[in-house]
Amino acid sequence: MVNKVIIYGKDECALCVKSKWLFKTFMEKYKYEMVYIKLNEENKKYLTELIGVFKTVPQILINGEHIGGYKEFMEWIEYNIWN
Repeated sequence: MVNKVIIYGKDECALCVKSKWLFKTFMEKYKYEMVYIKLNEENKKYLTELIGVFKTVPQILINGEHIGGYKEFMEWIEYNIWN
């Protein structure tokens, strides 16, 4: 069961916007939080401590588990929501 989705990203990131759209379209009954890492260096540091070094955004966690970026999130939705 999904309790919480956290999307780490940036305002100007197209895949971050698409990730939010995927969430709102297919997982609307769940809660999510958008955490902006460009605006807050502490958020970026915290994410690095959670998942290690990352080069791209979005980075998505579901129930505290790192799913990956947009592509992995889309695959997760296909497997867990559509099936």
